[in-house]
Amino acid sequence: MFEDKFIRLAIRVRQEAILQMGRGIAFPSISREQLSGLPVPLPPLAEQHRIVAKVDELMALCDQLEAARQEREQGRERLMAATLQRLNQPAANHASFRQDASFALQVLPSLTTTPAQIKQLRQTILNLAVRGKLVEQERSADEWCQFLEAIKADQLKALRVKRIKPKVAALSSLSDEMLIENSSRIENVSLASVIVFGPQNGISPPEVSDTSAPKALTLSATTSGVFNPKCFKHISLGAEACEPYWLSSGDLLFQRGNTREYVGMAAVYDGPGQSFVYPDLMIRVRISKQVSLRYVHMVLVSPDLRAYLTSNATGSSETMPKINQEVLLNAPIPLPPLAEQHRIVAKVDELMALCDQLEQQLSQADQQRRRLLEAVLAEALQSSKPALGSESRV
Repeated sequence: MFEDKFIRLAIRVRQEAILQMGRGIAFPSISREQLSGLPVPLPPLAEQHRIVAKVDELMALCDQLEAARQEREQGRERLMAATLQRLNQPAANHASFRQDASFALQVLPSLTTTPAQIKQLRQTILNLAVRGKLVEQERSADEWCQFLEAIKADQLKALRVKRIKPKVAALSSLSDEMLIENSSRIENVSLASVIVFGPQNGISPPEVSDTSAPKALTLSATTSGVFNPKCFKHISLGAEACEPYWLSSGDLLFQRGNTREYVGMAAVYDGPGQSFVYPDLMIRVRISKQVSLRYVHMVLVSPDLRAYLTSNATGSSETMPKINQEVLLNAPIPLPPLAEQHRIVAKVDELMALCDQLEQQLSQADQQRRRLLEAVLAEALQSSKPALGSESRV
């Protein structure tokens, strides 16, 4: 005689063996004969009752632990949400806010327990960075003026050699007032202010099967905000026609059209020269060497700039809204002096590395919890084996 619940528990423990018995690729299955021949431990009926009762007891304890964990996690989520909301709000007292932000970034890792929370933490780090709230703002009047003058000189040179059009220079927001102001805050300038090439739309000739034909990026190559060299297709385009569209390392690419979530997404091309052209649904620019490319890219993928680009995308189809070059050129870029940009990028790298560690720890913790639950059930059933001389069939 046996108890149904005990048999179900025994079969659950043998789940891995059952899966290995399956045959087929699309829909693996096992036969009734295979299932009937599955060996399971079968102690006397009274012992089966005791094992089932012990498993029920342990599972009830697991339910209590899970309920307590969920309650604790909800409390952490509320605390973290309140902390992030406070950090993302403007602050009147900059020095006091930086102290609050520093403390919050120290304690937030202990409150972060889900991937969604880590994503929020990353966004908050970018918000703080582009608003000048992560590092000290150490600048002099001379440094500020020299920095802006160098950018203006780069752009005037680009205008003379026709790498940019007059409309780009016209949309620049670098002014004489900014040059003489010893600013104590990060100044917003238009993206047009730091461009020395472009903006230029790409080209989209027909796709071909010839693997020796030129390679063109697809939209997926930059959708994540990081260049992916695996996303391309071969196109019908002659060598001479490719020349204006070959990408060079350091080119900044924007998705001119995509879904609302991704339109305007920016990525830096860091591949070799003359290996890829880019499609018509992308816009390419290059920025002045006087500005940190990594800093500008960080700004462009931050929540504020993503909101600007998506809200200014237009079009009759919501599945493929687009931004035009003027929207891109007018994008507001918080621009501190170069040394401060480097400090901000270094601090963001440090904090993002911490987020990477948190994600790894969460993954390991999930795996450990699953193994623990499996072990509890297996141990409860395994404890019956010493009293048994053999196993029975299902």
